Amino acid sequence: MSLPALADDGPDLVLLAGFKAPAGVPKAVQKRAEFFVFFAETVFPLLVQYRPRLAPAYHAGFGRPALEPVQLLAVLMLQFVERLPDRQAVEAMQYDSRWRLALHLRTGEAACDPSLLSVFRDRLLSRGHERLAFEAVLALLVAEGWVPKRSKQRLDSTHICGLLARMSRLECVRETIRLALEAVAERGVFPAEWAALWECYVEGKVDPRSTSETLKQKVREAGVDLQNILAWATQQGARWEQAEEIQLLRRVFGEHYELDASGVLQSTRAATRGGPKSP
Repeated sequence: MSLPALADDGPDLVLLAGFKAPAGVPKAVQKRAEFFVFFAETVFPLLVQYRPRLAPAYHAGFGRPALEPVQLLAVLMLQFVERLPDRQAVEAMQYDSRWRLALHLRTGEAACDPSLLSVFRDRLLSRGHERLAFEAVLALLVAEGWVPKRSKQRLDSTHICGLLARMSRLECVRETIRLALEAVAERGVFPAEWAALWECYVEGKVDPRSTSETLKQKVREAGVDLQNILAWATQQGARWEQAEEIQLLRRVFGEHYELDASGVLQSTRAATRGGPKSP
């Protein structure tokens, strides 16, 4: 992908004015807004300084122009602070005016596909850029009191990238399960014993700042739940086995899990990028 020239003249002044003149806005709400103003005015310009080091990872002769890597780096920062997985981060990027202000997005500028965040993290890791800007920016966030300092690991950029990457993988599996559960519920055949699954996958979400071991355990648990839903569909006969949501569930299971020689469910080492989309 080619990398276009950076054309950034600061945050959207109309948005910025709205955030800086919050007449009648409760203090708690105003405080949250102040973080995004701080990010737009202080953090984003700091990230721009790292663009020359990101540019060599893009090649003018390959493909269409890339999304601005400074914005992608900023998204990674925001999603870590906000505890959002890739899909929800991109939704915020598109529809949340606070995120749009922080990312210097203009009116009419669209968000990226969630899979691009995964690609960008891989690009950072493969070129040894995982520490690029993370320590400096996170240290600044801690110093300004926006992120509580808990330990040295808190500022370990490799750790952060790794957690978000595993979260993306887990999110793909969870999203597929959600679609299947909603499809079953819409057809009025939702088993009563699946109430806990509904609470977990439809109403709940995973904190991407969970420990590595916690995320791995959730990947294993999701695999077991996915396997059980597939077994239920098989028992229901061809009508459910051939349903689009179940076929998608089966494909994702094959991409993310396998059974070892003793028949124990294992997570595969690699996963297909992208993930399911809502019909």
